[in-house]
Amino acid sequence: MRKQVIKVENDKSQGPAVVMRYFSKKVSGSGILRSARSTRYHTRSQSELSKKRRAIKRIIKRKHIQNLLKLGKAVPTRGRRR
Repeated sequence: MRKQVIKVENDKSQGPAVVMRYFSKKVSGSGILRSARSTRYHTRSQSELSKKRRAIKRIIKRKHIQNLLKLGKAVPTRGRRR
């Protein structure tokens, strides 16, 4: 991504509020903020290998809990707790 430089020149007759307004209009018109916000919250998608590993862990954990239930060492719960 290329860095964009925004310059605002100040005349002697302009006050600082006017210069700030020109600068903010140029920034919003250039799309810099939109692109920065879109990359800020971007998350990578999971790879196929990590999905498989999570699924295997889930299956192993479920089998372990079922085994504990059969042995009477765990208390069955109803769904998710809130």
